[in-house]
Amino acid sequence: MSTRKTIGLIRTPPPGPESRRIMQREAELLAHGAYGDLDQRYFIAARTEASLIEDVDGNRFIDFGAGWGTNNIGNCHPEILAAVTATLKEQGVVCWTSAANSPQRIEAAERLLSVYPKRTDRFVFLTTGTEADEAALRIMRRASGRPIVLTFYGQYHGLSYTGQAVGTLEAKIAPT
Repeated sequence: MSTRKTIGLIRTPPPGPESRRIMQREAELLAHGAYGDLDQRYFIAARTEASLIEDVDGNRFIDFGAGWGTNNIGNCHPEILAAVTATLKEQGVVCWTSAANSPQRIEAAERLLSVYPKRTDRFVFLTTGTEADEAALRIMRRASGRPIVLTFYGQYHGLSYTGQAVGTLEAKIAPT
């Protein structure tokens, strides 16, 4: 797939026949309910490049969900792929929470702290918003010494059990 090709090309109305076929397999094989209904899916992704997703039926969409993970700079960004590949070849995956850390993580924290407002003096690197919410709740409870954190009704705090306990699966406006 190349970004020089037509953006937003729809060959068949989604979900196309191949997406529907794979979605049927998904419904029979994968647990559902934790992340909403499977019938909310519109297509099955085959390839990504920059801000585009191509589905298994050849349709191309602009990726408006690209704020997740490293995708805020585009899917399969060459610099990100090169950095991740080099690090994996050198270190594999080290569980920093229980075993060890790496010089790269310490250097990244130092570089980030050098440009953040002075009131920020520590970092924790996490993969997802759900992890960040979980960590924020643990940090708040530990810092305050209190067992309860107040939240607002209808706020979305991720898909984990804790996130669900302090919010809802889908943010909704409270009735007036």
